[in-house]
Amino acid sequence: MTVNNSLKRFIGPVLILILALPLIYFITSDEKDKSHDHDKQLDLLVGFYICGEGFDAGLIDEDISDTLGLSSDSIQFVYLVDYDGFGNTQFFRPDNYSRSYLNISLFMPYDSTELDMGSKDVLSGYLEYLRSYQAERFCLIMSGHGKGDEGLCFDGGSSLSPGEINNSLSAYPPDLLIFDACEMNSHEVLSELVDLKMLIVGTEKDLPDRGLDYSGGFSDYIYQKKNGMIDLAESIMDSTKEFYQTNPSRFSLQISLISTESYKNIEDIDLKIDPNVTSGLKCFESGVRVDLGSLLSEQGLLYDRSLLNDAILYQVLLPSDQGLNIEGVSGVSIRIETNL
Repeated sequence: MTVNNSLKRFIGPVLILILALPLIYFITSDEKDKSHDHDKQLDLLVGFYICGEGFDAGLIDEDISDTLGLSSDSIQFVYLVDYDGFGNTQFFRPDNYSRSYLNISLFMPYDSTELDMGSKDVLSGYLEYLRSYQAERFCLIMSGHGKGDEGLCFDGGSSLSPGEINNSLSAYPPDLLIFDACEMNSHEVLSELVDLKMLIVGTEKDLPDRGLDYSGGFSDYIYQKKNGMIDLAESIMDSTKEFYQTNPSRFSLQISLISTESYKNIEDIDLKIDPNVTSGLKCFESGVRVDLGSLLSEQGLLYDRSLLNDAILYQVLLPSDQGLNIEGVSGVSIRIETNL
């Protein structure tokens, strides 16, 4: 009887310990990530901030799968993805072509399966987490519905205004900011971001169906041993054009690479949006935006047009039989007050 009681007293704690092992592992691994275990110096850190409301999950997963196998000791990808619907926000890093999930409480004051991607608190928290990595270069990709000065990442009733994006990025501005969204290379957005020294990739109009193509862009950059954020931007832009040349879209393609340092020279342009002038300009898909360069030329502001040209470091164009005429566009759009 005494032996049995002693055995029971021994077995009880052992069983408790065995049952607690998964929890202990989760807590310690979580704490390990909180200490960041990011001691290795990275050449490149890439953060994806994807608001998938209204988007097909398959298209989002295609973008993610393009990059899952590209992480290395020198390059790290981190993903914050909110799929369409409720309760499906995912936070993860690549692990041998699969997803290694992280706890959202690493950058928010709580854990959750649903985040409001239109909240500046979520964007700021995510950027704070990314900042814990030691990286020589940082590329941030923001994906979601974009409406220029009206905002980005529309999630329910929330969205990120250009000012909120600026405030969130101020603590950790990326070297390269990629807007995988419509209309974000607009004068109103760029004017908010000019004080942040960085490069910006985006479109002045609507993007074609799949958005930007990452597979060829990052692969070309990595395997061709290219260096610098301009090289990365051009690789992604060229890859996107090649993708739509093979997979034609009904939308024309326009993507531009902009230097905020150079754009600062034209942020205070005193434009008078005169219907007599804008009536001769074609609107983009939204119906309320025109090409800024064309407007400057129409108003005789040729010096400002040359400054705008200097701020556009690279541009790719791909016309479409069904899409808008994009011949001669500058790379930046501006809102007009009247619908033409």
